[in-house]
Amino acid sequence: MTVAVHDEALAFSIVEVVKAKPHELRPQEKASPWMAPRWDYVPTGILKLSIDCSLEAWIRHSWSDGKKRRIENCLGHFLVTLPLVAATLKREREERAERERRWVEERKREEEAQRRREEYNRKAKALDKLAESWHASRRLHEFAVALKAAWESPETPEDQKTDLAAMAEFALRHADFVDPLTDLKWMVNQFKTPPWQWQY
Repeated sequence: MTVAVHDEALAFSIVEVVKAKPHELRPQEKASPWMAPRWDYVPTGILKLSIDCSLEAWIRHSWSDGKKRRIENCLGHFLVTLPLVAATLKREREERAERERRWVEERKREEEAQRRREEYNRKAKALDKLAESWHASRRLHEFAVALKAAWESPETPEDQKTDLAAMAEFALRHADFVDPLTDLKWMVNQFKTPPWQWQY
């Protein structure tokens, strides 16, 4: 059964309290006692009125027949308690929603911080690779200059000058190929854009 109090649906129940006692085996159960129930439940004639929800310990939410008091004499306490229970449940729900909202916001902040760290690391690696390519290009240029000097040296045999000239020319072409500064748009894309979004 439920009752609506301040827009809260509160479930309550009236049940008879039962007493558990060890089960006494019947003659037909003695052959397989492991299949018999462990307990027998005996009605006590005592009624219990309960508000069926999880509540803070200080809020009383059940009443039973006693030696000096009957459950029907507790209905006033029951009715007075319902608004308190409704307000407590509403507050708990709002607090839970607020905790979930803060948790979601914290997760978003953590995920954003993680994305920023990953993006920083990606850009740092991209710069490292670009700098390595640039250094390789400078080294190849220096090597090409050395090859040209050897090619133009009067001490170099004539039959080797053609090969040295070809090597110097290839070294210069390859130096330009690996130099990231020869294609600025491509180089900037390496820095700005994740690999799966690169545009050429």
